[in-house]
Amino acid sequence: MKSLLTEASLILLPNGYKEGKLYSTVPSNGAGDFTVARATTATRVNSAGLVELVPYNLLTYSQTFSNVIWLKIQATISSNIATAPNGTNTASKLVENTANDGHHIYQNALANGVNTFSFYAKKGERTFVYAYADSVGQGKCFNLTSGTLGVNIIAAPLNATIESVGNDWFRCTITLSIASASALRIGLCSADGTFSYLGNGTSGAFIWGAQLNQGTSALDYQRTETRLNIPRLDYSLGSCPSILVEPQRTNLALRSEEFENATIWTNTIGGTGANPIRTANAVTSPSGIQNADTIVFDRGAGNTITDQSVISQQITIATTGTYYFSVWIKATASGDVGKQVFIRCGNAAALQAVTLTANWVRYETTATVTSGSNSFQVGNRGAITNANSVSVDLWGAQLEAGAYATSYIPTTSATVTRNSDVMSLSNVYTNNLITASGGTWFVELRNNVQLVADNSVSNIWLGTSSGGPFSNGTFMLRQGGGNQRTNIWKYTGGVATSLFETTSNTSKISIKWNGTTADIFVNGVKVVDSTSFNFTVMEFLNAFGGRNLFINSMALFPTPLTDDQLELLTGDSFNTYAEMASYYNYTLQ
Repeated sequence: MKSLLTEASLILLPNGYKEGKLYSTVPSNGAGDFTVARATTATRVNSAGLVELVPYNLLTYSQTFSNVIWLKIQATISSNIATAPNGTNTASKLVENTANDGHHIYQNALANGVNTFSFYAKKGERTFVYAYADSVGQGKCFNLTSGTLGVNIIAAPLNATIESVGNDWFRCTITLSIASASALRIGLCSADGTFSYLGNGTSGAFIWGAQLNQGTSALDYQRTETRLNIPRLDYSLGSCPSILVEPQRTNLALRSEEFENATIWTNTIGGTGANPIRTANAVTSPSGIQNADTIVFDRGAGNTITDQSVISQQITIATTGTYYFSVWIKATASGDVGKQVFIRCGNAAALQAVTLTANWVRYETTATVTSGSNSFQVGNRGAITNANSVSVDLWGAQLEAGAYATSYIPTTSATVTRNSDVMSLSNVYTNNLITASGGTWFVELRNNVQLVADNSVSNIWLGTSSGGPFSNGTFMLRQGGGNQRTNIWKYTGGVATSLFETTSNTSKISIKWNGTTADIFVNGVKVVDSTSFNFTVMEFLNAFGGRNLFINSMALFPTPLTDDQLELLTGDSFNTYAEMASYYNYTLQ
């Protein structure tokens, strides 16, 4: 099988990436690299099984301090003049001017809860630097000669650290509780704690790699530019990642992690029920951060629907339709395991009882919700749940319009929209990834994937034109009718034709064409034999957001493979993903 892999002109695996780009393993010259666009942040499940922001660094242009996003106050930046901690010539120098004032740069960042601000620094003429957050008036000075903490700047942060990373570089951090936008400063000191002084116009210190991330400690440094178009390598399946591609969705639920906020999450009690008892940030959430709330629901001893202890959020729905309400829930203590609470999606929806476990579970419920004000609830009611009193941990509420729930979108005071993921590769034929004699296209999806897209938008397509999936001369993997999991179409001569539909699980699909006809293999079986298809110049390969669309691997071969080769490539006996990773000798990211 390795000899077959050497014939591939394109191998795409969940491997190397940067903003706006997903690198192909083959070819390595950039001709197979996909452009990635989303224009918003998003979340993924990382290799530790935690839900995290993509990217988790909340700052933009994290090491390009010359960018206008970093405002300069009585200071200038000299870029790329020193070796950074990663060995590249990308470190900058922060230089004071001659004013009798503070000398610093800052970036405004929007954050909520406990966050850690960090940057790397190396002494120059100035041997003290400081970090400071304007919104809370807290900061810390750092001694770049001894590698020790200095005095507080105005007031003490929750925590501060300084760590040597070699070659006289130190990583400096402060941890803060931030409730709104904040100006995060990196500044110079003439002495420990002296951050306002008469500058000489030439002195400064070297800086690199600024970061703001959620939690009580600095995560591994993650470089950012705009932050908006980073591919998502998702580990929902376990130890191997998949490329997550989803449609646009909006989380309509406000304060999605703040169930202690009684203004947004209001009480509904009745009969023998009591007000829910709320404890903010009591336990570690699915994000790995201590920002999940504990709620005690006590409906009393009554066993009628009027005996209740509930929290709910009133949300005005603009358009009647299908909505999904989801939230992570777990039992607070062992004595709560096996008890029940309920969740509800909208005024008219049935109450869905959920049985608590010791581990976090994301529960989902759906309903047709009518326009107007609706209540979305979590709670305890007689005749619905089986516990008079129960303590639960809650995190990550989401309400979205659509036929299924998508990855988590955090909110604070306003709704948040995650745009659709779009992957695209141009010049497939021009770059010799296929030839005039045709080619072979292979896609490996996460097992049990369901190719369903909102508004009938195609999920994955390979075609002759950039005009979209319905352009003449196109293969499409797209939505089927009803409960169909896979529908493979072709579009020729202005006519769309369904070639294959199935309600069964689909993981490996391959299409070969020779300029006259095409064959299709699914899970080791030829399902389409010699359908007419007279196109060879296939230039555009794209993937759009769709339901639970996790791409494990993708490949192109410049010519049509044999039936025996495709039976093997798409069959169960060959672990395509692992074989490709092993053959091309890279570590899964």
